[in-house]
Amino acid sequence: MENKSEIIDIIFENISSISQDYIEEKESNGYWYNHDDEKYFSYVVRDVKHKGFIATDIDFVFYSTTKNRLIFIDHKTRKSNLRPGQEKVFKLMDAIMRKQEYIKYGGFYVLEFEYSTFEDGNVWLKKPFDETWEDMIIPTKE
Repeated sequence: MENKSEIIDIIFENISSISQDYIEEKESNGYWYNHDDEKYFSYVVRDVKHKGFIATDIDFVFYSTTKNRLIFIDHKTRKSNLRPGQEKVFKLMDAIMRKQEYIKYGGFYVLEFEYSTFEDGNVWLKKPFDETWEDMIIPTKE
């Protein structure tokens, strides 16, 4: 296992590899969305794959302190799919969590919106790494 200083070096090596020129070039091509506080680090996340890393985030982690149960949820709008890197990382996390015995693991879910909210279209609850799960549609507002 890598020690803390190696992990910090990996993070800062990747952050320092993103120049302001690179950011401006990406923005000029419409690459970015409007979250300035996350902008710099988000470019790092998207740029580390050429260095042999996959970086992603999980939208929600729910932990029940009363039931000692944990589930992961990623949400997708406009019926988009997990990106290949996300799928690889999430599948690995799901497999690891299934084998551990410390907490009750409820699984990894994708909340897929037809458009962007519960109000503007259908919403599905999917469990992509569980072959026994049948995707279900969540009733939405009329």
